[in-house]
Amino acid sequence: MESNKTLLVGCGINCAFNQAFNQNKNSFLRSNFSYKEILPKMFNETSGACELKLKFKIYLNNHKDDLEEFLRYDFSGADGFLCEEEREEIKKEFIKILGQNHHDLTLRRAIQEDENFLNFQENIKTLNCIYTTNFDLKLYYLMAELKLFGNKNNNYQLFCDSFYGGSKNCIVNDIPTLSFQEQRSKPSSLIYLHGSMHLFSDSGNGDDVPRTLKIVNVDSDNLIKNREIICGDERFHDLFVLGGTTKEKREIIDKNAYLKQALESLKNIEGDLIIYGCSIDDNDAHIWEAVCSNNSVGNIYIGRSNKDRDEVTDRVTKHFKNKHVSFYSQDDNNIWKEVNWVNKITESQSA
Repeated sequence: MESNKTLLVGCGINCAFNQAFNQNKNSFLRSNFSYKEILPKMFNETSGACELKLKFKIYLNNHKDDLEEFLRYDFSGADGFLCEEEREEIKKEFIKILGQNHHDLTLRRAIQEDENFLNFQENIKTLNCIYTTNFDLKLYYLMAELKLFGNKNNNYQLFCDSFYGGSKNCIVNDIPTLSFQEQRSKPSSLIYLHGSMHLFSDSGNGDDVPRTLKIVNVDSDNLIKNREIICGDERFHDLFVLGGTTKEKREIIDKNAYLKQALESLKNIEGDLIIYGCSIDDNDAHIWEAVCSNNSVGNIYIGRSNKDRDEVTDRVTKHFKNKHVSFYSQDDNNIWKEVNWVNKITESQSA
């Protein structure tokens, strides 16, 4: 692919999918995998009135659905602070519910029956790299099924992620995986800044830095089952950057070679950067700092919707002080539906 356009996406790309295909009956395709969607399902199966469950319900009754805000939340009134054990339990519960939301998948048939994915395919092909902050696998599955993602041995339009096989050490509990390899001739072009459901770390290989592995099978139900089997072994751990602040997230990132290289690579991208479906929150400041430390990045285009236009503008002003930023309307430029999406964004920019 010859392009000088990089895309960085957040949960907004899933919301845009639902706006484009609001009649789709497939529950996996309908899901946003957002905090707002998942948090109300958390701790519903927990029996009794445990203290953590009570704190969680108090938060949901009085605040918006934001897991990172809950991890920062001060219960110093009648209920006290969240202790470290509670914070870990919250993360485990979130990952469990996120996995449950991945189980129902009739993705292949849904894609084959809908020709409107052609616009998305063409839009993606104009990019040379995609970064995502999402934990879910919606984009991953769609790209694989649409033959936009693969490895050097197939005929896919090639987006690679620097995970490769060829070693018996990549068989984990009889489950085939691929290993992250930092030094490859072709750099990653599909990058998970905060980890994902199909990635995990191996803390028992004797190295100072844990090895990062990827589950091979892209079938949703089997992948989630395999992930649960692997992470049931205390040697292996989910690869999720879950934290209430950018400082907490950075501490997690610095302990993993894959995550660290993913963040550092933002400092080396060249050409234009398009940010889609991100709220530019303060708790992702490590991402915006990496972008702004890059002297090779060209124009930066940031999407806003009508409902959060002012909030996003204020955050951009705060985090992108030394960069020229142009805004575009996400409401009017849906990546799943628009023809020549990149050109429309760059041509309809407004400072």
